[in-house]
Amino acid sequence: MSQNYSSVITVHPETIDGRPGTLLVETFTVDVPEGNTIEETCYFIQALINCNLKCLADVSEKIVALNSGHSNTAEAKL
Repeated sequence: MSQNYSSVITVHPETIDGRPGTLLVETFTVDVPEGNTIEETCYFIQALINCNLKCLADVSEKIVALNSGHSNTAEAKL
């Protein structure tokens, strides 16, 4: 893996399929390790980001499901 990696996640409120939602955008900067191409490095990092965002979506959806019907609940236990 590369020595230097940084990323920024921005969060934007969006309407998705007519419902309120959130759009997350992650941008990254990474050094390409010796022996790898830019494409290989970006593919790896994008796969990692997609996995992280999928996990975040799963947790968020679980929290919403647990809180539905409990509008006064500020926190959900997972």
